[in-house]
Amino acid sequence: MITCASEKFVKKIKIVRIQSRICIGGPATHTTLLSSKLDKDKFDTVLVGGNIEKEEADFTELARNNGVKTVIIEEMGRKISLWNDIVSLIKLYKLIKQVKPTIVHTHTAKAGTIGRLAAFLASVPVIIHTFHGHTFYSYFSPLKSKLFIFIERMLGCITDKIIVISQKQFQEICGQYRIAKADKFQIIPLGLELNKFLDDTQKDKHRLEFRTIWGIPSGAILIGIIGRLVPIKNHVTFLEVAQQVLQMASPNMKLRFMIVGDGELRTEIENYATKLGIYKYVTFTGWQTQMEAVYDSLDIVALTSLNEGTPLTLIEAMASGKPVITTNVGGIPDLVTDGYSGILVPPNSPDIFANRLIEILKNKAMRDMLSVNGRNVVIQKYHYSRLIRDMEDLYEQLLIQVKPALRRYS
Repeated sequence: MITCASEKFVKKIKIVRIQSRICIGGPATHTTLLSSKLDKDKFDTVLVGGNIEKEEADFTELARNNGVKTVIIEEMGRKISLWNDIVSLIKLYKLIKQVKPTIVHTHTAKAGTIGRLAAFLASVPVIIHTFHGHTFYSYFSPLKSKLFIFIERMLGCITDKIIVISQKQFQEICGQYRIAKADKFQIIPLGLELNKFLDDTQKDKHRLEFRTIWGIPSGAILIGIIGRLVPIKNHVTFLEVAQQVLQMASPNMKLRFMIVGDGELRTEIENYATKLGIYKYVTFTGWQTQMEAVYDSLDIVALTSLNEGTPLTLIEAMASGKPVITTNVGGIPDLVTDGYSGILVPPNSPDIFANRLIEILKNKAMRDMLSVNGRNVVIQKYHYSRLIRDMEDLYEQLLIQVKPALRRYS
């Protein structure tokens, strides 16, 4: 695979990249980008995903349209199922033995567990896992969380490199939860295809068309939240904030709220908006594919999550020049500096969130400042070219370290 004298690749390095589901969201965008943008003279990637749930939007076709080779294992899904997980493990093992990759790189919790076990059993030379977020708090009961931490520690023993996407995430996963020793970790921030969000030439057109489709009144300030409608995203707090802001705002301030996305809690969230008496002020759009039009239509982007890695939606919003207000959780403080590139508030604090939102609603100069600073931050740190460069460097370093194993494996 690698010549001893020149350290140059003599044939393509095969990578099997595994994630739980190739559905619309940050992980799928990340894995598709990596699979399509890595140097094709050096790397040959197969992207493996599991079964899409009915409330999720399939990203597989978009991945294939970007030239990504994909394999779907129907038994591999989000929920724990002993039988399906065993079948998934066997199928992944067989796929890995057939493809004979030099690297197996897993993403997301379920795929990280099954994929790394399959790679270990198949004696793959390099095993890598990326934490896009983690499930160690706010997802499950304390007992389940402790079990998952134990499992991750065991998996850490068979993983050559663990990638985290922010300094804060490293502090949590390595320092607080002690998943593995520090030398096994590498911090590689997300990278995105930002050009379509940076293009200002179509913004007015997008704004008019999207707002017309969804019946947003002319001149209304539109505050949106984007993501899966699941408990961890905490849309309940978003609605409670909306209720308070509508009560506090001056009568001449025309406000509307938008929830972009779908998921298991949609009916419950819609019912809660009705219960709060604000349903007529809230628009539910479901999943959207033309996200640049969504961001161009919004005036402020909010996030109320209880736990996050580095949210793709905030990066895209900031690239689009939108001020963001978000809970101070997970890796978000590595992206957003309070009062400079966005507004940070404690989680589960609708009163504080509403007051900070009113503050920026009343101060257009502040919104403009947050917009400019936020855009500059993401251009410098989160463009995909930096991600590809960092990942290729890591792969090459790891391959050099395992040259003897590569000779035996190939």
